Amino acid sequence: MRKDTIEILLEKDGLNMRLINIAEDKRLLLTLSRKHGNFLIRRFPEPSMRFQVDSCTITDSGLFTVQCTGGDLYDAANPLKNLHYTWQLDVQSELMPAVIQVIRSGINHRLK
Repeated sequence: MRKDTIEILLEKDGLNMRLINIAEDKRLLLTLSRKHGNFLIRRFPEPSMRFQVDSCTITDSGLFTVQCTGGDLYDAANPLKNLHYTWQLDVQSELMPAVIQVIRSGINHRLK
């Protein structure tokens, strides 16, 4: 059984993606939007943190990497700056190539 749940919404405006791993208590929300901006929200483990996204990539093996810029937009006192976040996708192997391609399409569409 795979550990990750992924929800992807591709729109004209950009990409919205939610990654959830219940076993490791991890939740991540990514918004790449011309209208709303580019943000990563690390929802769990708590406390929630929100960062502005500078770049993201995904490898053929499903390693998803996000480079953020600046500090936590929820808590200016948080000393964490320029977060570099990685997530190794663990989804059904037959679906992995399609999931990777959809994520790449959303990234390329928005970050061009």
